[in-house]
Amino acid sequence: MVAPPINIPAMHTGGEGRRAQTSNDLTKLVVPEADYTIVVASGNKDKLLNQLAATRNAPVVEVDKWIRCPPRATR
Repeated sequence: MVAPPINIPAMHTGGEGRRAQTSNDLTKLVVPEADYTIVVASGNKDKLLNQLAATRNAPVVEVDKWIRCPPRATR
């Protein structure tokens, strides 16, 4: 039995303040391999993530801010 293919997302949720050299180096490795990218808009002002995703024709979704989801309620 062959498992169905899965989509791999890349996410940058830290905003502009988290775009330092180490983050950029990792982003340059990960985003070109991802099927889609989700990024906080302030962390993509230079559109680097769009440029990297374009090498794979992968979409980039920008959000205004990252909101932590509450834990799932247990029954």
